[in-house]
Amino acid sequence: YASEKLYTVMQLHQGKELWEQLYTAQGYNKNIDAEKKLLFAIKAAEAIKHLHEHRIIHADIKPQNFMANAKNDLITVAAIDFGFAKILPEGQDKIIAEKESGTPGYAAPEVYHREYSFASDIYALGIMYQEDFGIKIPGILSPDPALRPNMAQLLDQLYKKLEAVPHL
Repeated sequence: YASEKLYTVMQLHQGKELWEQLYTAQGYNKNIDAEKKLLFAIKAAEAIKHLHEHRIIHADIKPQNFMANAKNDLITVAAIDFGFAKILPEGQDKIIAEKESGTPGYAAPEVYHREYSFASDIYALGIMYQEDFGIKIPGILSPDPALRPNMAQLLDQLYKKLEAVPHL
């Protein structure tokens, strides 16, 4: 029967969903400071950057699809749930899929036309940053994928925001 079923085997990641780090039963976790939010945001972007370096589009970025572990000053974040992931063929900058996928509210506008690219993942990161972290990144939510920052520009902006956080 195994030849008739599709299985996904993934590495076990320690920690909790990023969602659980950001929210409690009472709502937004007020104990998470600006520096920690930015570190989570940077680590999430780095996890997606790693996928993009292997030509993988995640296609369903949201806090529930990251595992996060914060122990003292060590923060790790890993992308999970690759059910909608797509491999971008060499020489192409986007994929036209058979059907749309992703989570409404996080998906980029072009996804509703079944177009996926690294820029559509960056848009979803932008929604997550704005709605769940309270972090705004200029241009990241542009309806035009060509006007969104690339991953290097996004990480640069996040690191600049981190540098600007006052330290006690």
